Amino acid sequence: MRAIEVTRNFHFYTKTGELMTHFSDLNIMAGFLASMLFDISHPGVNNNFLIAMKHTKALRYNDRAVLENHHCAIAFKLLLDP
Repeated sequence: MRAIEVTRNFHFYTKTGELMTHFSDLNIMAGFLASMLFDISHPGVNNNFLIAMKHTKALRYNDRAVLENHHCAIAFKLLLDP
C-alpha cells in the first residue's frame, strides 16, 4: 500500500507541481520507477534488527544500508529480467 501511495503522490506532484518543466522525461520515469520499487521485498524489520541477528542480508551488505541495498538489488534484478 505504501508504494501505491508514494507513486500516486509522485504522479500528483509531477502534474500539479509542474515537475515536467524542470526535469527530463527520463528523470520523471526514474522517479516513477523509484516510487514503485523503493520498498520492494521488505521483510518487515529494520536494518538494526538484521544486523543484530547477523542475517544473511546484513552480511551480504557489510551491515551498511542493508535494506536500501537489498531493495535496489531486487529492483535491478526485476528490471533486468526479460
